[in-house]
This record gives sequence, C-alpha cells and structure tokens, in this order.
Amino acid sequence: MRRYAAKRDATHAVIEAVFRKMLGNCVTDISRTGMGLGDLLVSYRSFCALIEIGVDKKHDDTAAEVSFNNRHPGVKLYCWNVEQAARLAKHIRAQGAKLA
Repeated sequence: MRRYAAKRDATHAVIEAVFRKMLGNCVTDISRTGMGLGDLLVSYRSFCALIEIGVDKKHDDTAAEVSFNNRHPGVKLYCWNVEQAARLAKHIRAQGAKLA
C-alpha cells in the first residue's frame, strides 16, 4: 500500500500561488501522489519541472524522496520561499522559451 504525504508544508499555498501567477494554468499539485515525486509539477511550453516545497534548507527527505532522487538525479527543484519560487518560475519560462 502506497503511503501518501501526511500534510502539506506551511509555505505550500503561497509558493504554489507564485507559480500559478507566473506560469498560469500550467501548475499541478502532486503532493498527494507519494513516491517522492515532489509537491508540484510545473511547466511552460514544452519544459516541465518537479518542485519540492520545504519550509527551509534543513528539510529532511523521506525514504521515497531519497529513492526518487537517486533514480532521477537533478530532476527535482527545491523551493523554500516565495522569492525562490519567482526565480524558479523565471528559469522555467526561459527554458520553455528556448525549446519553443
């Protein structure tokens, strides 16, 4: 039986709102999927990224997150605050623009 995320991080809603404002409707909350995927799937044009939302850099990955990160190194981006969310959203837009 798959274990789902017990709760969302305190900063989840505000960080998700930044991505929605900057990327439009291309934001999907995947925090309840489990398997260490992260909290958000975000995209711009044909570029997509997985976002792990945490309260701070001292975030301890779960066993599922460690396993996912080992199988897919560098795929997930970590986001701790709204300023970082804005920077990541700009990066995602830039990457999507390059692929267009």
